[in-house]
This record gives sequence, structure tokens and C-alpha cells, in this order.
Amino acid sequence: MGPPELDLLTTTASDLKELLAEKRVSSVDLVELYLAQIEKHNHNGANLNAIISTAPREGVLKVARELDEERESGKLRGPMHGIPIIVKDVFLTPSLGMGTTCGSYALRGQHASRDAAVVEQLVKAGFIIIAKANLTEFGSYKASNITCGWSAVGGQTQSPYVRNGVEYPTPFLGHSTPAGSSSGSTVGVAAGFAPVSVGAETDGSVVQPASRAALYGLKASHGATKLAGVLPGAHSFDCLGGFAKTSADLASLMTVLLEERDLSTSLSNSWEGINVGFVETSLWKFPPQVCEPNENFREQLSSSIDEARRRISAAGAHVVAPVELTQFFDLFKDPDGPPNMGDLIFYEFRHSIADFFVLYPNAPVKSLEDLVKFNREHADVELPEHQSKQDSFEHMLNLDLTQDQFDSHLAILRKAARSSIDKVLSEHKIDVIIGPSDGMFASMGAAAGYPVASMPLGFADFNGRAFGVQVLARSGEENKILRVMSAWEATIPEGRQPPPSLIN
Repeated sequence: MGPPELDLLTTTASDLKELLAEKRVSSVDLVELYLAQIEKHNHNGANLNAIISTAPREGVLKVARELDEERESGKLRGPMHGIPIIVKDVFLTPSLGMGTTCGSYALRGQHASRDAAVVEQLVKAGFIIIAKANLTEFGSYKASNITCGWSAVGGQTQSPYVRNGVEYPTPFLGHSTPAGSSSGSTVGVAAGFAPVSVGAETDGSVVQPASRAALYGLKASHGATKLAGVLPGAHSFDCLGGFAKTSADLASLMTVLLEERDLSTSLSNSWEGINVGFVETSLWKFPPQVCEPNENFREQLSSSIDEARRRISAAGAHVVAPVELTQFFDLFKDPDGPPNMGDLIFYEFRHSIADFFVLYPNAPVKSLEDLVKFNREHADVELPEHQSKQDSFEHMLNLDLTQDQFDSHLAILRKAARSSIDKVLSEHKIDVIIGPSDGMFASMGAAAGYPVASMPLGFADFNGRAFGVQVLARSGEENKILRVMSAWEATIPEGRQPPPSLIN
């Protein structure tokens, strides 16, 4: 008797939890189902290229059987006991029989010396890690124009929502891309490869791809998650985040990542007592080198947000609009501060990547200099047409910034971002600030070290891509964001829909 029939495009982790508890399905069944879905649409069918590697079949089925036996004996590791999950291919996973390439041939086939701390957390909580997700190579740090979702090892991740796939040439976060860098993590959930997944973010790498996949995504406060054994972007900005089809699933996942009390208690599905502020949508846009302008889409985005604001107000939320949040690029007007945030991130990446490479005892690269050289020597795979540059890596090698300058610039930037956000929250007595997914809104959260989230809203008329809104709150207030998410989900359920291209 084979595994039962489930609609993996709509089934949630909460659904699976009930089915497992009722013994209508086993974890072995679930692993079989999700691996079959990956086989069907990753390199076949829709050719989504969302997954770089899957766990060795016999090994992951053995884990599933053990979890089924634990359940049978009444021993549950947590609410998500026996639920499959995908993790971004920047988390070290040697004990699971999967390499960690970060999308690069320099690390392909190399064996790390330890598991990432987050992997240990997930296993301890009873999750079954079935696959590693494709990403923008090295978390987008390789080149200024690298297409989101592309890596040398994994190829181009495709959004299951976008008609006709990625269209070259494109800005790195162009409308036809799945956004990134946690591209495969989000596409994998949208495509039914797993009910939930985990990514990592320095600036936008969780919330931007979540918005393009019609998912609920949340990047935690800086310093709130364990980063040992994870590719470092910039320690002063990095944090982990999760993806799910529902706020309830995301709350369960974030409870594990944050090692906090049960965050599902924050979910109310109601706007009663919630105060929100909306920024003026027209003021928050991507520069053209980030995403190509499309006025018809901007009009659709603006009208959709206006309608959502009216609906949540009618549903009981106290809404203030517009609120005047400092524009992201205005954070860099202080002559004593940094000229941009990118150089701060690049500075830390350059000085931390060597420590990460140490975790690969036999890797052919030991430093950023080695990596640049490797890419030149293997240009046929690492620097192909459309992805032929590594100018960001090269810029890092020539970056003229001292540790004292870095410390001073970071302090000035962080103070400016936090004071701007805090001022809006305090003056208007609101819990969160909401802005468009297509703009520099998430970067305010990165600059401040505050949690930022994405909520689904709609789908672009011109190519089908998903879009949404993003949510900012103070550090440590993930519970407030999740409460807003649950109310949003109850009010605007149509924001989350399965990809039409995958519906049989």
C-alpha cells in the first residue's frame, strides 16, 4: 500500500500534524510523497531548479521510521515531530549525507566537519530535513548583477508563478526572477516540495523571495538565532528566517528557531487591539538597477495595498496612513556615517569567509582570494554567459575600510535606522509598520537589526509573479508580527494561492 493522496500545493504542516496524530499518514509516507514531488518538478516537469540536493533516500527513510516509532511509543520531540522540511544550501549538514555548496563548484563534493547549529535544532524538534535548497550563489555576494536564484551548481531557480520564466537580460531582482537569495527555499514550499523551509538573510534574502512565492516569511531580530555552521554574510546583519503557507506553520517553525515559548499563542486571527501604520507606497521603490520599472505593476501594487488597508480597517484594525518613515537611502546622508550599507556587509564577509572555509578541511579554497582565483580558473561553469562577473568579490578585496571605521559607521547607521523606526512606532502608537514588498522597506529592518516579515497580497497582471507587503517591528517583537500575520491571513486569504502552472 503506497502513501495516501495529498494536495501538496495546499497542504500545510498543521494539516500534516493532524493526519499524523490521527494515524492517517506516517512520516515515511510524507517523505515518499515530498521526494516524489521534487522528482516530478525540480529537474523535470516545471524544471524549477529549487533543490540542489536531496537527502540519501535510505537514510532519510530510516529517520522517518524512527520518528514514526517514537510517535507510536508516545514520545514526541515537539509539535512538528515527523514533518519534512527544506533548508537553504548554506547550512552545514554532513551528518545528513548532504554537502553544502553555497551554490559554488569550489565547495561541491566537499565534506564539512560539523552540522550547523540550526540543523541540530531542527532535528531535535523532530523535523525531517529532506533537501537542500538552491540559492543565489554565495548569498548574492559574488556579483552586483548576479540574477537572483542563480548558482553555478544549482542553475537558475524559476518561480512557479512567473509565466515564461526568467527573462534575460534582467536586473538581479527583476520581475521575472524568484528574488533571493533564499530562492529555492521559497519556491520549494510554493511547489509542494515541503510544507515549510528555512533560509538566511543579511538584507532581504528571506522576505523578498517570500513575497515572490506568495508565502508568509519572517526574518528574526539580529542576534536571536544561532548562526554557527551557516555561511556568514555579515555577522552584524545576519539572521535566520522561516517560510510557510500559513501564519500558524510559521509560528511553529519560528518557535524552534528562536527557542522561545510557543509563538502560536500570539495568533489571534483578529485585528482587535492591533494598531498598524502604512507608509506611502509611491515613495518606496526599487532603483532601476535592482528591478526594472513597470508603471502598470506599480499601479496594481498601490491599489492592492489601498484596498487591503481598507479591508483590515473595516475588520477592526486601527490604521494610520501614511506614516513618514525615513527613506532607506536617506540613512546615508550623515557625512560621518557610511556611504552605503553594502560596504559594511562586504567588509564583514571578506573577513569571515575564511573562518567558514576552515569547516571544509579539504576544500580547494581557504580565503576570498582563493575563491576569486578558483572562479577565474573555472570560468566555464562559474562565470558563464549572463553571470560572467564576480565584481562584488573583487571589490571586497580592494575595499579600503578599517575596523575602527567599520565600527563607527555601523553604530551611526544602526542608530539612524532604529531611531527612525522607533519614532514612527511611538508617535503614532502603533505596533508595526507596513510597506510594499517592492522597495527598500526590508533594508530598513536590516539596517536596524529589527525583525521584518512578508505577507502575501496578490499576483501581477503582466506576468503572474506574486507580490505582497512587508512588516517591521522593534527587536524581539516577532510575536507582534505573527499576530498581525494571522489577522492578515484571516482577512485576505486570497493573497496566498498555489501556482496555477502546477495545478493538475
